[in-house]
Amino acid sequence: MIDTTQHADIVRIIDRNDTSASHAYILENPCDSLLYPSARHPQGKCVACFEMTRLGKMPLSREQFRFVYDKKWIAAKYKAKAES
Repeated sequence: MIDTTQHADIVRIIDRNDTSASHAYILENPCDSLLYPSARHPQGKCVACFEMTRLGKMPLSREQFRFVYDKKWIAAKYKAKAES
């Protein structure tokens, strides 16, 4: 896991309006997971896991939701039927 929370360019890396810095960072620093600052909680941290086996076990899905976008907003949200 790479910790980006103290990276000199972290503001650019997590910029939600311009993803070029985050794409460049991942291309230059390939990893299975990374730690980054939370956007909602100033003292919080989040993990992005790109390789599910790094979690120690495969997660199970309890519920799935489907979203319908109308190119601007979520127009509908509904619970998906379980797949067998």
